[in-house]
Amino acid sequence: MSITATQRNATNNQSTVDFVRKNLFLYGARFAKGVLANNLDPAASQNATIGQLVVRDTGTAGQVELATASNLADVIGITFMNDETLASGATAAIDYAIRGDIDGSLLLLPDSVTLDTVVGNKALRDVLTDLGFVIFAVQEQTKIDN
Repeated sequence: MSITATQRNATNNQSTVDFVRKNLFLYGARFAKGVLANNLDPAASQNATIGQLVVRDTGTAGQVELATASNLADVIGITFMNDETLASGATAAIDYAIRGDIDGSLLLLPDSVTLDTVVGNKALRDVLTDLGFVIFAVQEQTKIDN
């Protein structure tokens, strides 16, 4: 769950703060533990955060990597972690979801990829459904006004 606060209308003794709460995982999430590896080529730092797709690192047992547009068919889960920048070759222990109800609008997909991107002979949405994710399009109903 992500909670952000934005202060506005600050005066001498009064302040208005807007709180926004976003839940990627809505219900019934199940998690696995793994080690996220930065194996980018060319070697570069990599930003990792909650809601990114992961694939198995075939070179090292127990390690996962962030999915790219070219390996979407190999997705095994969705990251559940605090923001972290991994240097080239670095690793970090993480949890990743392997099934559950999710808000599809909060997924952080690779560039030019959507839930309707074709992977093999089906959409990415279907790949995630086959893993056990139920994807919802949650509509925010918060009114931020005084």
